[in-house]
Amino acid sequence: LDTEQVKVFGVVARKNAQHTKADLDAEATLKPITSDPHDSHFQNLQIDEIPDKVLGDICDPNGLFGSLVVGAAAQQGAGAANPASGGVHQPCPQHLDQAGCLADPGCVWFDNSLSCGDSPCLHHCEEKNCTADTANGCKWTNGTICVREPKTGCEIYNGKPADCEAQKDCQVDKDNSTCIDKKCNRDNEQGCLADPDDCVWNNLNQDCVERPCKETEEGPCVASTDGCVWQTTIPLNSTVSAYARGQPMTPFPTLTCTVSGSCSCSETVKGAAVDIEEGYVKGKDVLACDQCAALGFEAEWHDVPGVLYLKSAGAQKTLTEYAAAIATVTFTTTSDAGSPRTISWNYGHAFLSSATGHYYHYYTKSECQNVDPKATDCHWSQAQAECESADNMILGLRGYLMTITTEEEDRVAKMKLEGQGWMGASDVREEGKWNWVTGPEGAAGGCVYASGKSGCNIQTETGLPFGEGTGSSFAPAIDQTTGRDMYDNWAKDEPNDFRGPCPGSCATDGEDYGHFLWPSGEWNDYPGDHQQIDGYICEWGGVGDMCVDVDDATGVTDLVPGVCVEKICVNDTEADCKANPKCEWVGGNVQPCVVAPCVEIPNEKECDADPVCHWDVTVSPSLCKEKICNKYKDPATCSTKDDCMWDDGVNRCVDKVCDPFDRCDCKAEPRCFWDTSSGTGKCVESRYGQCPTLDVVLLLDGSGSMSQNFGRHPNGFYAMMEMIRDWVKTL
Repeated sequence: LDTEQVKVFGVVARKNAQHTKADLDAEATLKPITSDPHDSHFQNLQIDEIPDKVLGDICDPNGLFGSLVVGAAAQQGAGAANPASGGVHQPCPQHLDQAGCLADPGCVWFDNSLSCGDSPCLHHCEEKNCTADTANGCKWTNGTICVREPKTGCEIYNGKPADCEAQKDCQVDKDNSTCIDKKCNRDNEQGCLADPDDCVWNNLNQDCVERPCKETEEGPCVASTDGCVWQTTIPLNSTVSAYARGQPMTPFPTLTCTVSGSCSCSETVKGAAVDIEEGYVKGKDVLACDQCAALGFEAEWHDVPGVLYLKSAGAQKTLTEYAAAIATVTFTTTSDAGSPRTISWNYGHAFLSSATGHYYHYYTKSECQNVDPKATDCHWSQAQAECESADNMILGLRGYLMTITTEEEDRVAKMKLEGQGWMGASDVREEGKWNWVTGPEGAAGGCVYASGKSGCNIQTETGLPFGEGTGSSFAPAIDQTTGRDMYDNWAKDEPNDFRGPCPGSCATDGEDYGHFLWPSGEWNDYPGDHQQIDGYICEWGGVGDMCVDVDDATGVTDLVPGVCVEKICVNDTEADCKANPKCEWVGGNVQPCVVAPCVEIPNEKECDADPVCHWDVTVSPSLCKEKICNKYKDPATCSTKDDCMWDDGVNRCVDKVCDPFDRCDCKAEPRCFWDTSSGTGKCVESRYGQCPTLDVVLLLDGSGSMSQNFGRHPNGFYAMMEMIRDWVKTL
């Protein structure tokens, strides 16, 4: 109504299902004075058709409409002469309800008789006596009369905590026990989450409530009346650090340089990095180095990948000096999710992944100095030249455009992308046959690198094949070491060697170079001079000899949440812990019941993007949980589970899927079926392998019942959609 600037709207609520003269007369009176068009801003409804919440708002003196209705009645009942505007106050009508009574400054509510009467303030004829009567809240008004300071809204219930809490828009202030407006009085989840520091959306009850346990220190947290506990989720037999929301802490306070190898701590490097490697919450987590300037360093925070880069403000500095600067780096988060973080540091101007043992860095195209006269932007060949340049070496390692051979390495790339970026893949040698042409993969494919180079001569050398074809017909090559398909992550219908108009040489040369899409991280092909490329990722590892032991060039620490949380997952018994879907029983004497992995991920999209998590619709409300197979940490245990298989590519236990099996392995697996309907054949789950190809059309009836409880879920529509999504994802 406000958006459409409606001035007058009207509703007639009739008792009977059929119209009567009474409601039709009311309609005839009211409808002509509603805003034009009259029909759009007038309703004649049977009272049963009006939702209870709306009726409550009208009847409740503190409701959106009720306060106006009752307030108007109070003004009429108080008489024409009101002390707020001067004059003599008329006797207070006893029939006024509490809200109407207290809204009139000349009246007072008597709890013993539950009636309205004249305020004692009216007995004071002089200003000094009036202002001295603080017990009755008296106030001298207009220089003529003493009245009580009027009370409205929640303050009506001051001193009456039970009555205060009974009002939907009120709450008791914990500091002074007065009745105040509810802080989180929001009607929907979006409005509630707009105030994340104070409010939280309750999925089960579908309402916005004040966030409990907001204390940032252990003492106030434990003393809170919200039933809070100071939680540091420390795994058994682990040495970790704890962090608190909003409190800076130093992950590596005692770091000093200790290296072995042909380089010493006096070796100079171009930079160092501190990386939130796991658990990073963009927009909430920050790494900073307030003391770096005094130590002669510049610190540059990259909020997309979650990396803090350090570099000398002048001449290059030694490993010893970088260690001293890293020791002062602080981690701060405003996230209250209470999830752990893994933070690593390393020498060198890129970040060193603890998962792969290689360095990576995303460069923007502004750092790509073109020498190709035909290039108008960052050409693929020039990006490779930048990566392999002598000036770009790290502790004896030569860089190259990134190659990706595992899902884990692809995940590292996706986390660190800051835009579309080149990778070391090409089919320029022979159209449709894709090869890794840089780094150790290129060398493994037969390329012989000239001095100072880390990539193939793509005009004469092939590199390491990882697949051929276009779009849906792309077929991965077989890894000669493992016998499995080579890894790829092409976007839908890619690569396609597009030869139409584009901001590059598509029409004449096609698309012969691989790159990452942004922000999905999927792969695509471009011509080498495509002008929409944003940058490139350099990788170091496998080309050149590192002059220090890799364990001396990096370090890692796990930070666990030292946060004030509701008393969940801090149960007395194993049974209580296992009964809570958000908790996991780990045993031991430190904290046997902990918050389960993945449950802090807030939505299905982010949950499914994490390879160790899945969105669980068997609980209500649905939430993110760890995949069962991920709990088995060694190949022997994993192999005993019927639904799990050990994946050497990512070095963990994963859900058993039929897709990677060849024909023989597929037939040996009871749960799989070799489907030849597509021509070449592929391994699929036997439950669906023999189903005919068909379209499925789902028609949902959006009736009123869909907003009611549905089985275990408080909302039928959401429950139905979750069930359908789960079914489709299974297919």
